[in-house]
Amino acid sequence: MPTPGGMPVAVPTGKGGPSGPADDRGTPVGTFVNTFYWMEFEADYPGAADTQLRGGNCQALANVPRAFADRLCVEGSGRLQNGSLLNLFGDCSCGYLCPETDVSVCFFSAGADAPIWGYGSDGNPLVPLRSLAIEEGIVPHGTVLYIPEWDGVVMPASRGLGGFVHDGCFRVDDIGYGVEGRHYDLYAGTAELWMDLEQLLPTDSSTVVYRDPPRCPRALR
Repeated sequence: MPTPGGMPVAVPTGKGGPSGPADDRGTPVGTFVNTFYWMEFEADYPGAADTQLRGGNCQALANVPRAFADRLCVEGSGRLQNGSLLNLFGDCSCGYLCPETDVSVCFFSAGADAPIWGYGSDGNPLVPLRSLAIEEGIVPHGTVLYIPEWDGVVMPASRGLGGFVHDGCFRVDDIGYGVEGRHYDLYAGTAELWMDLEQLLPTDSSTVVYRDPPRCPRALR
């Protein structure tokens, strides 16, 4: 990943367009709205550890503050006070009832070799500011996308992330609750980065999305 540093300043480039033949941007797949998600950290939530989170076989994994549990079941991954990573396992009858989605969910505790920023929907590492969650029937997992509105934007910096000029290239690495239709959820990495990104391209902004862009680095493909 690029080195940290830089300021949260948007640098519009005017690249891209709503439709037209495939070029180095790739093939247009339509206009999408954006949202953001990120990793939660138990250390950011004071209060009693009075809420139990369970694994897929209903075993107890951790007791955490309720506010942390509420956000973890939406964002999908989080670091406990002891440094362990919890990642969303999926729906389960014995799990934690997420108040925002009204879905009962369980988690799994990842080992020491887990990706720093958690797992995507296919067991793949998530990459902050590169990974997108999109409904699988809309754009297949692993597809590289180009979004002109992010091209030339200086990414803000937080916890060693960001601080580089984005090229507008992303990959579909995940799915998510409530991510349906022409909607992409950009993995910000941290809540601090999310708040800064909201100043650059706010939630529910309309952006044209292109797939299989020749202009994007081969490392993303």
